[in-house]
Amino acid sequence: MSTDENKALAFRYFDQRWNHNNDAVIDELLGDGMSLEDEKAHLEGTHAAFGDIEFTVDGMIAEGDEVDVRWTASAIHKGAVYGFAPTGKRMTFHGLVSLRIVGGKIVRFDGFSDIPVTLSKT
Repeated sequence: MSTDENKALAFRYFDQRWNHNNDAVIDELLGDGMSLEDEKAHLEGTHAAFGDIEFTVDGMIAEGDEVDVRWTASAIHKGAVYGFAPTGKRMTFHGLVSLRIVGGKIVRFDGFSDIPVTLSKT
């Protein structure tokens, strides 16, 4: 796949997963080496902790089969997460994810976010 195709796949994955709470995209786009069950549990847990989530891709860099995605999310903290009780407040957090895409499937997903730091400030 071209780098543009890889970027489009990464964008679709994030948009469908987070903005549309579509766990079918996990089955469709995650490949070997990825735990579909763990990713679905993470999606469910995130949506339980954060309501009205709005996920924005701020930028992407692609080279070969690697795509790095810089993102921002805004959500209402409605459930316990990382040991923090729900605040009911809207918060904004950021992250960066590095993906490896092979044959139209995401085969590696490494990332981080500032969610725990953001929660500790609320």
